[in-house]
Amino acid sequence: MQFIRRPGVTQSSGNRFEDRQLSKRHTHNGVSSIYWPPATTTKQTHSILHSLRGVKSRYGASHSNLSPILRLSNRGRSQHHEPPITMSHAGKLRITIGLSDSDCRLIKLHQHYLRASLNHCRVDFYNWFREHLGWTEKNGDPLLDGVCESYIGGSYDETFCSIQYNQAIHWHKKGMGAEHALAAQSTLRHLFIDIAQKQGQTDLAKALCRVIDLTQSVQSMVFHLAHTLDRLRRVAEFDLARIQQPCSTDHGDISPSGLKKAYIDHYQWKLRAYALALGEPLDNEKLPMTSDTCALGKWLNTGGLNQIPKDEQDAFLAAHERLHLLGVRILSEAKAKRPFNISDYLMDMEAASEDIIGVLGHRIDCQLRQLAAEDSLTHLGNRRLFERDLEKRVAHAKRSKEGLGLLFIDIDNFKNINDRYGHAVGDEVIRGTARRIVEVLRTADNIYRWGGEEFAALVAVDSRKELTTAAERLRESFTETDHFTTQGLVNITISIGGSYTSPAEKSAPNTLFSLADRSMHQAKRAGRNRVVIAD
Repeated sequence: MQFIRRPGVTQSSGNRFEDRQLSKRHTHNGVSSIYWPPATTTKQTHSILHSLRGVKSRYGASHSNLSPILRLSNRGRSQHHEPPITMSHAGKLRITIGLSDSDCRLIKLHQHYLRASLNHCRVDFYNWFREHLGWTEKNGDPLLDGVCESYIGGSYDETFCSIQYNQAIHWHKKGMGAEHALAAQSTLRHLFIDIAQKQGQTDLAKALCRVIDLTQSVQSMVFHLAHTLDRLRRVAEFDLARIQQPCSTDHGDISPSGLKKAYIDHYQWKLRAYALALGEPLDNEKLPMTSDTCALGKWLNTGGLNQIPKDEQDAFLAAHERLHLLGVRILSEAKAKRPFNISDYLMDMEAASEDIIGVLGHRIDCQLRQLAAEDSLTHLGNRRLFERDLEKRVAHAKRSKEGLGLLFIDIDNFKNINDRYGHAVGDEVIRGTARRIVEVLRTADNIYRWGGEEFAALVAVDSRKELTTAAERLRESFTETDHFTTQGLVNITISIGGSYTSPAEKSAPNTLFSLADRSMHQAKRAGRNRVVIAD
């Protein structure tokens, strides 16, 4: 369906000046009314949703009295879930709009006349759809059953708001944009003003205009939620692709799978909640109703909670519990086909979700950075980290005018160990060698698994002699003590090659690397179990 943009109707751009111009009062036949532009920014949506929760200055209620969910969002300080008795959401909107009880009584008083005029009004309204939006019979009825009657019912409660909310969903699904819905309501406003003016009832016209204002406020939520959902899906597509991308090393994918699943499941449920608020049908969702059975709960109960800083744990757990409470309510409303009620929970859900996604996203980033730089077998730094650290340590040594040594360490005849005892024992030997290197060399030194049976160490020393002494001490520790394995004692020796740069020499990282690598191969060729330090 091809919609024609109505002249003079401008969609809110998010620009405050333009929105103020669009929101100004307009006058038709002497009746002043307010045009409510559709919200197009997250801040505007939260403002609309917050108007449903209540505002202290207008309603005389404190923030904590408005919603148990909002109370819980205060960093988990309250665990109370029972909702207090508060003014209905429609009632709060009516006060915001200025639709009074006297307006409702006036509409009811003229209800017989309004009903008699409704058929003519409906015909004119349908003609507008055909002329301005290109609406055809193939598109079906532009208005849901009972929508026209709801305008003149005189009762503007939750049922009325739900009817108008569903009408906006209907238009959205038919391809109408926010500006089209605004133009449609503007047209209906003028039709109502004409009907009231024929009876000389200016007050009635004003009352009907305030009903239109209420309608526009409710319907604008739908179009902004649709805009928000589209934006969230685009963000999620990028973010989830980044999270799901495996972190590959020589030992395969080392991504934090349990944490990733918790993050992805949470994000997907958040998107689903927005979709349900836009009237999308349930697809037999089986959301875990307890916080222990979902992917996040399982991760928390298997050590994940210990990865969260202690001062953030209480708030995180409260946000998690809050999301499950909201999930139960959202699914209940979805099963009852009440999407308007779902929209009431989205701001609370978004606040809790931000707390959770922020913590999980940070943990995933930290783990991926750590795992990408860590050898999974020995938990030493890997080759990537060594290459980065070599550059940094050489630069630091030049700035601080300190000496720096590099050692390459290779397990002698490691292939024979694998062939004789098997790869499992070979892995034990590699882990044992890593522990021995860490024990013998100073704790301030950087030690890495270069790959296979080779290791590297960056050592802060003041001379080649000191570097040679450290290397010999390490070599001797292997000859003096055999290694315990599941297959018994295994004799291990190592060959070490090293290089040194003094403050005066200022060797480049690749020079230091080449000299140490060459020295290690010299040690191997010379008979193994020895140290060679480059001059």
